[in-house]
Amino acid sequence: MIEKMKALPAGKIRNDAQAAIKRLVEDGKLLELKHGRSTLYLHVSSIKQPEPVTNKQVLTKEQVLTAYKKLRDESNFEYVELYKLIKELSTTREQLEKILLEESRLGNAVLNEGVWSDSSEEARAAAINLKGTLRLQVKYKG
Repeated sequence: MIEKMKALPAGKIRNDAQAAIKRLVEDGKLLELKHGRSTLYLHVSSIKQPEPVTNKQVLTKEQVLTAYKKLRDESNFEYVELYKLIKELSTTREQLEKILLEESRLGNAVLNEGVWSDSSEEARAAAINLKGTLRLQVKYKG
C-alpha cells in the first residue's frame, strides 16, 4: 500500500502510479475518499455487500413445515418463534405471514402471542397480526 504518493521516487514511477490510480478510480475498482486535505483510496472488494433478499423465490408450505419441525426438534418446544423460522428459511416476514395465515385459517397451525415483554426487537419485528393481536410464535398441529 502506498501511504503517500510523495514517498515514491519522482519522475516516471510516481507518474505511472498516479496514472494507475486514476484509471482504477475511473474503472470503479477504487473509491476515492477525501479526509481533510488527504485523499484515501479504498478497493471496492473490501466493502462487504449484503445478500439481496429476493422475493422471486416462492416459499412453500412444505418448506415452512420442514423448517418448523427442525427448529421444534432442536428446542424441544412445540412453539417456534417466527423470527427463527424467517432466518431458517432465508425469507421475508411477508412471505412467511402469507403461508402461516393460510395454514391458521385451514386449522393446520396455531399462532401464539408469546411473551412480548421478554421478546427481542428482532422477534417483535417478525410478529404477525392475527385479528388485531400480534403473534410471535407458531405451532403446527399433528
